[in-house]
Amino acid sequence: ITFESRVYIMHIIVTVKPVPNFNTPVYYLKNLSVDRLRTEMVLNPDDLKAMRLAKELRSVYGGSITAISMAPESAGGLLRKLFAYGADTVIHITDPSFIGSDSYATSYVLSKVIAFLPKAEMVISGARSMDGETGQVAPSMAE
Repeated sequence: ITFESRVYIMHIIVTVKPVPNFNTPVYYLKNLSVDRLRTEMVLNPDDLKAMRLAKELRSVYGGSITAISMAPESAGGLLRKLFAYGADTVIHITDPSFIGSDSYATSYVLSKVIAFLPKAEMVISGARSMDGETGQVAPSMAE
């Protein structure tokens, strides 16, 4: 009896967004956007579910996980926690011109960065962010 052995190695990309911790006071700027410097931020719960799925897939198929986030510079410390959640690489996309980006602009930037990276077999995103609840970034990136 001969068994064929296959080696699966996947590169998985997970998009992650810092969101306000709604269990603590949330501060707003004059334009009614969240003051991300004064408000405690957490990693979006749906995105952490995506990280858990990526970890499960990596444990079965091998490979690596790259977490990508478009977030203000102040989110750097929070994004470093992604290593504890299983990320092998964390990419923090930040620029003052991205402040206040809507879901279309966010998906555009994320898709361009993903296209620049080594080929990924899978891109996983949470269903929606806890702050905007639009659920539009992932499907827009896929276009």
